[in-house]
Amino acid sequence: MIFETALNIGEIGWCTNRNGDIRPRTIGLVRVEKIDSSGIEDSIFDNYKAQSGYEEEYMCVETGIRSGNLYTFGRNIFKTEKEAARAVDVYNKKINRTQKAAPLIKPLCVY
Repeated sequence: MIFETALNIGEIGWCTNRNGDIRPRTIGLVRVEKIDSSGIEDSIFDNYKAQSGYEEEYMCVETGIRSGNLYTFGRNIFKTEKEAARAVDVYNKKINRTQKAAPLIKPLCVY
């Protein structure tokens, strides 16, 4: 089985963080997880049930290989800076909607 990933070793990916910063990072490690299991019929355990999925994860030279940050394609690493900026905008809009909808609760102070 051959996998073609969105990013390859030595290429630049565009990473985002919780602060909305977007930084170029050099790909140093690529992980691909492909799941396609029909499962075991009538199992009550989740790990024996039917499963499918595909995920690409990357580690970057600038943040450490094996002991650094792990980036998931489409979540916090993107092929272009424009795609990363779009993801940050979507995330910020989602957070703003959530914060506006949440009731304001004053903290309880105990002395």
